[in-house]
Amino acid sequence: MIRDHEKANAELAKLADKSGAPTTGSKGSPPLDAAGAAGKQSAQSLSSLSGAQFDREYMITQVKDHEEAVKLYEAQAASSQDEQLRNFATAQLPALKQHLERARTIADPLVSSEASSGTTGSK
Repeated sequence: MIRDHEKANAELAKLADKSGAPTTGSKGSPPLDAAGAAGKQSAQSLSSLSGAQFDREYMITQVKDHEEAVKLYEAQAASSQDEQLRNFATAQLPALKQHLERARTIADPLVSSEASSGTTGSK
Protein backbone atom coordinates (compact mmCIF):
# COMPACT_ATOMS: atom_id res chain seq x y z
CA MET A 1 0.00 0.00 0.00
CA ILE A 2 2.75 2.43 0.90
CA ARG A 3 4.51 1.91 -2.44
CA ASP A 4 1.22 2.44 -4.30
CA HIS A 5 0.53 5.65 -2.39
CA GLU A 6 4.07 6.97 -2.85
CA LYS A 7 3.89 6.28 -6.59
CA ALA A 8 0.46 7.95 -6.87
CA ASN A 9 1.63 10.99 -4.89
CA ALA A 10 4.68 11.34 -7.14
CA GLU A 11 2.48 11.17 -10.24
CA LEU A 12 0.06 13.71 -8.78
CA ALA A 13 2.93 16.05 -7.89
CA LYS A 14 4.13 15.85 -11.52
CA LEU A 15 0.60 16.66 -12.71
CA ALA A 16 0.43 19.62 -10.35
CA ASP A 17 3.82 20.84 -11.56
CA LYS A 18 2.78 20.59 -15.22
CA SER A 19 -0.48 22.43 -14.58
CA GLY A 20 1.18 25.18 -12.56
CA ALA A 21 -0.66 24.23 -9.38
CA PRO A 22 1.25 24.96 -6.17
CA THR A 23 3.53 22.10 -5.20
CA THR A 24 4.07 23.36 -1.67
CA GLY A 25 1.70 24.44 1.04
CA SER A 26 1.83 27.68 2.98
CA LYS A 27 4.74 26.45 5.12
CA GLY A 28 6.70 24.89 2.27
CA SER A 29 5.36 21.38 2.78
CA PRO A 30 3.80 19.38 -0.05
CA PRO A 31 0.01 19.87 -0.09
CA LEU A 32 -0.43 16.11 -0.52
CA ASP A 33 1.86 15.26 2.39
CA ALA A 34 0.49 12.14 4.06
CA ALA A 35 1.82 13.39 7.41
CA GLY A 36 -0.41 16.46 7.46
CA ALA A 37 -2.23 17.70 10.53
CA ALA A 38 -4.75 14.86 10.54
CA GLY A 39 -2.01 12.27 10.04
CA LYS A 40 0.05 13.69 12.87
CA GLN A 41 -2.96 13.71 15.19
CA SER A 42 -3.73 10.11 14.29
CA ALA A 43 -0.10 9.10 14.86
CA GLN A 44 -0.12 10.76 18.27
CA SER A 45 -3.28 8.98 19.37
CA LEU A 46 -1.95 5.65 18.10
CA SER A 47 1.42 6.11 19.81
CA SER A 48 -0.19 5.59 23.21
CA LEU A 49 -1.65 2.23 22.18
CA SER A 50 -0.11 -1.20 21.82
CA GLY A 51 -1.01 -4.73 20.86
CA ALA A 52 -4.60 -5.46 19.90
CA GLN A 53 -5.74 -1.91 20.75
CA PHE A 54 -3.20 -0.43 18.36
CA ASP A 55 -4.06 -2.93 15.62
CA ARG A 56 -7.78 -2.22 15.92
CA GLU A 57 -7.49 1.57 15.98
CA TYR A 58 -4.91 1.63 13.18
CA MET A 59 -7.11 -0.47 10.92
CA ILE A 60 -10.22 1.59 11.75
CA THR A 61 -8.24 4.66 10.68
CA GLN A 62 -7.08 2.95 7.49
CA VAL A 63 -10.66 2.04 6.54
CA LYS A 64 -11.89 5.58 7.21
CA ASP A 65 -9.01 7.19 5.31
CA HIS A 66 -9.45 4.92 2.31
CA GLU A 67 -13.22 5.47 2.26
CA GLU A 68 -12.59 9.22 2.13
CA ALA A 69 -9.94 8.81 -0.59
CA VAL A 70 -12.24 6.66 -2.75
CA LYS A 71 -15.02 9.27 -2.47
CA LEU A 72 -12.62 12.07 -3.43
CA TYR A 73 -11.16 10.18 -6.38
CA GLU A 74 -14.61 9.09 -7.59
CA ALA A 75 -15.73 12.72 -7.56
CA GLN A 76 -12.64 13.81 -9.51
CA ALA A 77 -12.97 10.93 -11.97
CA ALA A 78 -16.60 11.86 -12.61
CA SER A 79 -16.46 15.63 -12.79
CA SER A 80 -12.99 17.17 -12.85
CA GLN A 81 -12.65 19.92 -15.43
CA ASP A 82 -8.98 18.99 -15.84
CA GLU A 83 -8.72 16.02 -18.20
CA GLN A 84 -5.34 14.89 -16.83
CA LEU A 85 -6.62 14.99 -13.25
CA ARG A 86 -9.79 13.15 -14.26
CA ASN A 87 -7.69 10.46 -15.98
CA PHE A 88 -5.33 10.23 -13.01
CA ALA A 89 -8.22 9.78 -10.57
CA THR A 90 -9.81 7.17 -12.81
CA ALA A 91 -6.54 5.25 -13.06
CA GLN A 92 -5.97 5.32 -9.28
CA LEU A 93 -9.45 4.17 -8.25
CA PRO A 94 -8.94 0.40 -8.72
CA ALA A 95 -5.89 0.37 -6.40
CA LEU A 96 -7.61 2.58 -3.82
CA LYS A 97 -10.69 0.35 -3.83
CA GLN A 98 -8.47 -2.71 -3.45
CA HIS A 99 -6.68 -1.09 -0.50
CA LEU A 100 -10.06 -0.27 1.07
CA GLU A 101 -11.24 -3.85 0.73
CA ARG A 102 -7.99 -5.18 2.20
CA ALA A 103 -8.28 -2.76 5.11
CA ARG A 104 -11.89 -3.81 5.72
CA THR A 105 -10.93 -7.49 5.58
CA ILE A 106 -8.29 -6.91 8.26
CA ALA A 107 -10.37 -4.49 10.36
CA ASP A 108 -13.64 -6.45 10.48
CA PRO A 109 -12.45 -9.26 12.78
CA LEU A 110 -10.60 -6.77 15.00
CA VAL A 111 -13.71 -4.64 15.44
CA SER A 112 -15.89 -7.73 15.87
CA SER A 113 -13.63 -9.10 18.60
CA GLU A 114 -13.87 -5.74 20.39
CA ALA A 115 -17.66 -5.85 20.28
CA SER A 116 -17.83 -9.45 21.51
CA SER A 117 -15.39 -8.84 24.36
CA GLY A 118 -17.19 -5.71 25.54
CA THR A 119 -14.14 -3.47 25.30
CA THR A 120 -14.56 0.06 24.11
CA GLY A 121 -12.59 2.13 21.70
CA SER A 122 -13.10 4.87 19.15
CA LYS A 123 -14.41 4.34 15.65
